[in-house]
Amino acid sequence: MKGSISKTWYHDVKKHIHQSFPAIFVTSFLTILCYGKYIFNTYFYQDTGAVVLNQGTTYNWFPIGRFGLVFIRELLGTANANPYYTAVLFIFFSVANAIVWSFLLQRCVGGKFTNSILAIFYSLFITYPALSEQFYFQFQSCEIVFGYILVGVSLTLLFINIGHKKWPILILSVLTATLAFSVYQSFVNVYISACLGCFAFCLIEDIRKPWNKLFTEIGFILLHFCLAFLLYGLLNALFSTYGPDSDYFSSRVSLSLGAIINRIVVDGPAFFERLFFGDGVFFLPTLAIASAVLIIALGLFYVTLFIDNKTHVFEAQVIINSGILLLNCVVLIFSPLLLSVMTGLYDARIQLAVPISVAYLFLLAFWLLQHTHFSAVRLLSLLLGAVSLFCVAHQTNSLMRIFYTYDIINENTTIRATQISYDLDKVISEEGNLPVAFIGSMEAKTNAACSPLVPSYFFMSPLMQNERISPAYFYGSAWLTDYYKYYGITYQFPTDAQIHDAAIYAVDMPVWPSKDSIQVVDGVIIVKIGPVDETLLMTEPED
Repeated sequence: MKGSISKTWYHDVKKHIHQSFPAIFVTSFLTILCYGKYIFNTYFYQDTGAVVLNQGTTYNWFPIGRFGLVFIRELLGTANANPYYTAVLFIFFSVANAIVWSFLLQRCVGGKFTNSILAIFYSLFITYPALSEQFYFQFQSCEIVFGYILVGVSLTLLFINIGHKKWPILILSVLTATLAFSVYQSFVNVYISACLGCFAFCLIEDIRKPWNKLFTEIGFILLHFCLAFLLYGLLNALFSTYGPDSDYFSSRVSLSLGAIINRIVVDGPAFFERLFFGDGVFFLPTLAIASAVLIIALGLFYVTLFIDNKTHVFEAQVIINSGILLLNCVVLIFSPLLLSVMTGLYDARIQLAVPISVAYLFLLAFWLLQHTHFSAVRLLSLLLGAVSLFCVAHQTNSLMRIFYTYDIINENTTIRATQISYDLDKVISEEGNLPVAFIGSMEAKTNAACSPLVPSYFFMSPLMQNERISPAYFYGSAWLTDYYKYYGITYQFPTDAQIHDAAIYAVDMPVWPSKDSIQVVDGVIIVKIGPVDETLLMTEPED
């Protein structure tokens, strides 16, 4: 990588902010437009009850390896949940995130990117719809953005240090990467994808780099990742003993070779199609488009390298380096699949590497075009810019439709929950303050302008049973009870056994708002808000 480590890096960052202010302003404005209303609200999201109604809780984060999330929440003062303060930090960190990643990219290419290119890069990243499901968990949204910042800082220190090997900087870089991994494990995948992208930029800038230098740099990068991942593993083994036991990962993840091969063969094709070609909601074809334009740009780059500059044909160094660049780009294209292949988890909210990969693929395609000698390179660059802006617009459209859909679901939930509460309060006034068991699942109601309701936490309301968690009849009732409590309405919560018995009894009850949909049985008020999945009743409550 060109350049040297600056002892006045503060001034470098200050200079970068000044020079890149238009790009930072545009991307910050876009972030506020996309996420402003979404994060400044009092909606009741998944897990909100567990965090807001239990101030200071560490939830299950220690046992599932997210000790860094706990540390950062304590550091930022978000351990005691304050949704509006979290929203302010989300905006602040989003601006900082744009600065960090644009600074990293400029360091990789010697400050040659224009503001328009940097703005497109971050816009492709921040508007990718899959991020919305992660930020749906509002109470950790600012910490997730902070995790992106940590990865960006770690890679900046890493690539500044390559060729210099100053160990204090290496240690600081390893520590920031380790902290990022401990905020959310998906940042391991983000690190890998972004590292591949940065390495590609550096190699394009110096395609004749001597082998000894090239492989030393590759070894240095691998050492950096291994140290960070190993340190995370050691710290996780220490901190996982804190907090309540959790089978969150053990019940869902298998890292055996057989399981990984099975996922590649059985689940891989469907997930590949969803990730690259979209599901119409959280995933769009932008990853496939970005991959295609990168492949085209690579082809044009190699034409220039081996045909226009014929002397290169006989340079083994250039041939090998070009092969490494090609391999690096292919791995980068498929790198977003890594986490799901390894863990078997396919939720949109864990695919944090997809948005950054899309942005890198487009930026690499643009940078490869700048290293070709075609007379139409300017026209091709403008065409690529138009395609990328089209993708930003398409992603923003999908993102806004997702938010609109959640608004409709939330408003619909508020109306129906209010009606249920009105009917329930009449029974309580007659029968007394008895435990209340909400049984059944009431589907979300939307309109034609809404997104398709694909399986997602985003499109679940407190009136729906969470069938991802067993026994669903317990957690569904708890979720709706917490929903009311969140807005200051408290109902007495029954025991697990009472909920189980209520669910069995409710099978033959009519569904609200029908007559007798609210009944008192054995000292418990049963509210049947929807059909009961009888297969879920096979799970006996724990003692």
